[in-house]
Amino acid sequence: MNKYKVIYYMSVFAFIVNAFAMIGTLLGWFYFVESKYLFWINLVLLSIFNRLKKKEKN
Repeated sequence: MNKYKVIYYMSVFAFIVNAFAMIGTLLGWFYFVESKYLFWINLVLLSIFNRLKKKEKN
């Protein structure tokens, strides 16, 4: 398996977990001390997705 594909799928999993954490924090299911950083982590993960997609196409 291509190393970029493995990193891509791990990033997708981290993105999904982070999205559920953001939703759970907004709904009050649980509380993160540093929940304000969840949004910025999602932006970083999206930039990783874009770079990995470009590398896989080349």
